[in-house]
Amino acid sequence: MRVQFYDLVDTVQLPVLHSLSALGSRLCLYSYNYANATLSPRRIPLDPDQMNDVALVGWWSVDLLSEEGVAMLTKVVNEVKAMVVQRRW
Repeated sequence: MRVQFYDLVDTVQLPVLHSLSALGSRLCLYSYNYANATLSPRRIPLDPDQMNDVALVGWWSVDLLSEEGVAMLTKVVNEVKAMVVQRRW
């Protein structure tokens, strides 16, 4: 996912670039902040001796079937729509 962000960030040039990863009805929301070049959730530091490049289960904390999950996704969609209107795309 990180490679896709870095491929898009200079082309899209939105203040915040959002993406999501889904496992069933659970979502992990990613956000790249253009101003300070940060991506959350943070990268898992690689261990030179052990395979530890597995994402934490807590990253998929948004349940799309819950009211909170729908509200969170709606908030992100509205942020994206507002940025697009502001950029006049």
